[in-house]
Amino acid sequence: MVYFISPLYSFYVLLFKKFLWKQKVASQAKSIDETTKSKSINYNLVQNAINNKSELEITYKDFYGNKTNRRIIPNILIHKKRIDYLRAFCKKRKRERTFRIDRIIQIK
Repeated sequence: MVYFISPLYSFYVLLFKKFLWKQKVASQAKSIDETTKSKSINYNLVQNAINNKSELEITYKDFYGNKTNRRIIPNILIHKKRIDYLRAFCKKRKRERTFRIDRIIQIK
């Protein structure tokens, strides 16, 4: 017995999968926003360091969850696509780096 799947049925299946994917992405984005709101970084400290070209020591958690201590000289705060970034010179890597603010655990 051969079954025929109509193109309209395939279209509805794809539409439903796309709807489920959007729901999943929206729920993940909501949980990310809630976690970033709960962590408060002292923006005044960062802004003063930018203005004075002074050094900060941060504890940073990368994408993979590895924690590192870094000494940085911040240059600019950037807000892009609902995420805050800090562009700074990293003394550990001896290069300009971009740090996500929500991944900074501690600033000294």
